Amino acid sequence: MRVLSAQFYLGTTTTDHPYLAFYFALTFGGLVWMVLIPILKAQASVFSSHYIWFILFAGLCLRGMFLGSTPIYEDDWNRYLWDGAVAAHGVNPYLYAPEEFLTPKNTANEDVTKLAQFSKSHDDFVERINNPTLTTIYPPLAIAVFAFSAKISPLNLDVLRFVFLISEGLTLFLLVKALSAYGRPPIWSVLYALNPLVIYSGMNAAHMDVLLMPCFLWALLAVKRRPFWAGVALSAAAAIKIWPLILAPILFRQWLKIPKVYIGAAVLITVLSTLSLAPMFFELGENSGTSAYAKNWQVSSFIFPLIERSFSILTEASGFVARIFVAFLVVCISLWFGFSRVLVRKQVLKNDIQLPSALLALTLIFFLLSPTGYPWYAIWFMAFLPFMSLYGAALLIVTLPLYYLRFVLGEAGQYHIYTDYLVPLQFGLPIIILLIELFRGVRNHEKLEI
Repeated sequence: MRVLSAQFYLGTTTTDHPYLAFYFALTFGGLVWMVLIPILKAQASVFSSHYIWFILFAGLCLRGMFLGSTPIYEDDWNRYLWDGAVAAHGVNPYLYAPEEFLTPKNTANEDVTKLAQFSKSHDDFVERINNPTLTTIYPPLAIAVFAFSAKISPLNLDVLRFVFLISEGLTLFLLVKALSAYGRPPIWSVLYALNPLVIYSGMNAAHMDVLLMPCFLWALLAVKRRPFWAGVALSAAAAIKIWPLILAPILFRQWLKIPKVYIGAAVLITVLSTLSLAPMFFELGENSGTSAYAKNWQVSSFIFPLIERSFSILTEASGFVARIFVAFLVVCISLWFGFSRVLVRKQVLKNDIQLPSALLALTLIFFLLSPTGYPWYAIWFMAFLPFMSLYGAALLIVTLPLYYLRFVLGEAGQYHIYTDYLVPLQFGLPIIILLIELFRGVRNHEKLEI
């Protein structure tokens, strides 16, 4: 894939690219990666700590190998770099859409004029940004990371990649610690370290979702004894992507036995998240990327269109109603996972070793029900998969790369093949296997617990 990336340069169409070689490389890598699961189930206890750290180092080397590579098919990084440059110039990125800097109408606005000149001095960088009519959708902490990169070297993809590489190194370190803390052999961390889709998405395609992983794992470690630090970690995750807030009822469920701690953590998360997300929500308007994403975005999803179609029988606003329904359903599931031990079993475990499994289950449900099923979103649940190796979830790493065939199908006027056949294949088989695993209640010949 690193070699192939050089052929995906700007100004060429998909048919000029080795798209089949790229797809098969990513898919074959996923199949080889899946073989790790039965091997680890049989042999996890025999690996020494030296072997573990060697494999994690190899995972970092595989990521570092993509420094200097040409991004394959993805261009979100253009928006990251631009948002970072805007923030580094002291301008509010939630205030202006990139197109406003192409032909500035308000020449009296010093910020607009300054950034328009900045863009032109960098080969009209703004022209390469997707959805240029919308403001940024990224929360403030993500913008801060982009701005940090811009301060080092503006509009430099490899600098941003290096920041992501540091984040990945921290993720691997925390994952080993978290696995040990929850009674799982640390060698299971190789499921993240050597995951081909995570490596490609995080380093070659440079998707910022990798920034969530240290926050998740920090929260998972801290919640055992330092719940308020766990609250800080979860709030940081929400300031990178808003959705992690739905994990709160599960993350803190072991503290239900001490109400003042539980309520205090809830208040802390509410205050920190409100303060961190306020700059984003104060600027919601007609050209808000956040509003557009929440209301209209729908790409590569399987279950959501079925829900939307069902509601279309009842109302013309089926898209809006379907989104409300999915949000309500996910919140209800989160609350059930968070409170079921008290409501049903009348107990709260002091050492909740099933906590990562419950977080994995909710993250998977959220991903599968979401209106957008981008393959890089698989990074979200990869922080938790090493704690409970579900084959259905792992199979997504193999099937999600079908997404990248949509480009050549679109150019050939055959996009319906992707939506009608490939999307059901992407998600259908993994969902079937997940349901089988759920109903059998089996993982390592034990009862499946969340």
